[in-house]
Amino acid sequence: MLIFSFFLFLVCAAENPLKFVAVIIRHGARSPLTNLTELKDKCSWPTGLGELTPSGQRQHFLLGSLLRKKYITTEKLLSPTYDSSEVYFRSTHTHRTVMSTESLAFGLYPDGLSLLNDQQLGRREVWMPPIPQTTLNVSEKVITTLGKSGMPFNVSSIPVTSFTKINDRLLMFESCPRYIQYRSAYYASESYNKTYDKYKKHLYEACDMFHINCKASPHTKAFFYADYFLASEFDNQLPQLTKKPDLVDQLLRLYSEIMAGEMSMDPIMNNIAMHDFAKVFEDYFENAISGKAKTKMVVYGTHDSTLVAYLIALAVDKKYYEKIPYASNIIMELRQNAEGKHDVHFIYNGDEIFKKDKDVFLKEIKELGKLNGKWEDVCKLATNAEVSKGQVLSSSVATVFLAASVLVGVMGLSIFYVRKKRSNNNHLLTL
Repeated sequence: MLIFSFFLFLVCAAENPLKFVAVIIRHGARSPLTNLTELKDKCSWPTGLGELTPSGQRQHFLLGSLLRKKYITTEKLLSPTYDSSEVYFRSTHTHRTVMSTESLAFGLYPDGLSLLNDQQLGRREVWMPPIPQTTLNVSEKVITTLGKSGMPFNVSSIPVTSFTKINDRLLMFESCPRYIQYRSAYYASESYNKTYDKYKKHLYEACDMFHINCKASPHTKAFFYADYFLASEFDNQLPQLTKKPDLVDQLLRLYSEIMAGEMSMDPIMNNIAMHDFAKVFEDYFENAISGKAKTKMVVYGTHDSTLVAYLIALAVDKKYYEKIPYASNIIMELRQNAEGKHDVHFIYNGDEIFKKDKDVFLKEIKELGKLNGKWEDVCKLATNAEVSKGQVLSSSVATVFLAASVLVGVMGLSIFYVRKKRSNNNHLLTL
């Protein structure tokens, strides 16, 4: 039976050769976005707020290992060692998404065996910096001891490209004031009130466990309470919550439903989310089929809001984003079918949501990505009448929210982060 199954796998692989893969990830587990003074003695976040935790790094290292097993070992889409012409890594301009993408790259191309033994590690004068640039004899010792790998332990680097928020229309939409305005308006909407009423008893239960008076706080803080509880529970800092998995599940549903609500305020949000998405993947698909470009995989590190925006725009069943756990991911595979045409397989958190003819899929997302005018014009702030029948937040709140987003976006330049790549021989496969 096992041999027959393996034979079927080979036949299916031969009939459906893989041409291209896109991996879009939510960052891994992180510290909360805001602090709760009531829990300052129970929870510790030494790396700061909103930062990736070791658990979050591990999540994406393991995901990278699984991708390696599938796309390098089994499907042989990629070379065993990193090739910059084959794989492109990109992230939004935040620490947690950059580090998540780095961690995934670490799993996709894990370290080789160390070239250093205990005796060599003791010879600090040979391999520890600084190494005199003009001393050829010392340089020869370094090469003799370490080989030609870039750094000790056979570690080298993989670039992760990042763009500032105001320059990133693919993975974040903060460069569009109208998009931000609609998101902020959700918290003054009837839809938000219904969501709050639906889950408030679960939120109050969690708050009561830690003597926090959530009832006296503005309803709009529910998202941040849920976020704090979820981050702390995942990091095993609130064992009382861990003992109540059903309550944690409801908190995740509250968090996720609020996020989906933000992204559903107006159909134009779908057009904004799909605008660059359609352009980028039309190019990648066509180039992969024609062979004009060698790129076979792209990995995008982003946020839950981006994944949900894509899922909503593509009319994916709501049940798939009722819960958006850390390290959620979208995978799009471009495969050639038995008729010689190409299909797009859309996979979310391991489940294939749909398979569509490539041309049909591209036509749909190009239609979704159409804007009624230039980006700059479409993204101008809406009038109150245009935003959910006047349910837009007060101008002062909206202005502060918008100004803060733009300020964060302009504080950096496009940068390159480096992680590592495994080089040369003796590669270690970590699963």
